[in-house]
Amino acid sequence: MKQKDEERLIMDYFRRSYPDFPKGKLKKSESPDFILQHNHHAIGIEITRLHEANLPKNNPGFPVAEFTYQNVMTTIRNKEPKLLLYQKKKIGIFWLIISTDYILLPEPDSPFDLKDWTFETGFHKVFLFDLFGKNIHEVMISGKPEN
Repeated sequence: MKQKDEERLIMDYFRRSYPDFPKGKLKKSESPDFILQHNHHAIGIEITRLHEANLPKNNPGFPVAEFTYQNVMTTIRNKEPKLLLYQKKKIGIFWLIISTDYILLPEPDSPFDLKDWTFETGFHKVFLFDLFGKNIHEVMISGKPEN
């Protein structure tokens, strides 16, 4: 499947699964992946897969990344440089959707609680999207931009 087709499928699935997804016209774009025209402003939406922190970004094996703080942080950091490009397009709000086939949680005895995880980013919202479990987790972010 081509990357653009995969992004469209993920976007459509996310839109149906996220009850607070804003109404508006959604169009495919190159960078960001989608632009949602909502009321009088635009939301730029970038889609990526959860990456293993210790593997190259374009690893052809597509392993399922373990759901760890480090892997989420690495995935966000890999997309941060694109924010400068988005801002030149006069887009006011930026979302990042990090998809994974399923969220592979750490061992049962580990002290895991997503609510304790906070990430510093220029994205206004960051979501972890478990495709098969139909779960959407909004990531807590600090240094949140105005808008």
